[in-house]
Amino acid sequence: MISSLGANDIVQLCFQKVLNSTCSAFNLSNTNGPNFINVQAFNLASINTSGFDIEASYRWQQPLGLPGSLTLRGLATHVIKFITDTGLPGTLPVDTAGNNNGATPDWKFLLIQSYENDKFSLLVQERWFSDGVIGNQYVVCSAGNCPASTSQRPTIDQNFLPGAFYLDIGGSVNITKEIVAYAKVDNVFDNAPARTNIFSNPALYDGLGRIYRAGVRFRF
Repeated sequence: MISSLGANDIVQLCFQKVLNSTCSAFNLSNTNGPNFINVQAFNLASINTSGFDIEASYRWQQPLGLPGSLTLRGLATHVIKFITDTGLPGTLPVDTAGNNNGATPDWKFLLIQSYENDKFSLLVQERWFSDGVIGNQYVVCSAGNCPASTSQRPTIDQNFLPGAFYLDIGGSVNITKEIVAYAKVDNVFDNAPARTNIFSNPALYDGLGRIYRAGVRFRF
């Protein structure tokens, strides 16, 4: 994994003999030309991850004798671990699996049900992810009973972020073979995002609330 280093880190890691590849990125004792530090990226970090995906779909032609087709589809992702190691001295690997302040919840589901025929189509979609934490690096404790807080293991009084469920619906009507009118409502129940003391996470939570979309498509 590629990581960027600052000028001071590049010099220190070389003289400490921690990362020899940084030694060629600077020259501070050049008597015949300018001294320099080339701030650049180095291949020093790593990510160790495991998990699995599940996907299934089923299509039913002429459901219950109706014209058209009904399609059911489901996708699920389970992240078992997602350990990031910066490779820098004085840092600890961090497992972000189940971190709802990032983009790797323990479980994430997407379910889609759609029906379509020659005249119109309907869509129902459910999005869900599991409860999680703000960060696995935190030490949970109460005031007066906390160890010393550090940059690697900061303390916190609660380390929880709830999961979320969102329902979307939509449909379209074939006005002619060349003109299709469509409409869609995202986050039908207008569920608000969970928030930390700093911000809500747009990578997982819907921060816009209920959204209406409508339009017309033309084929030429």
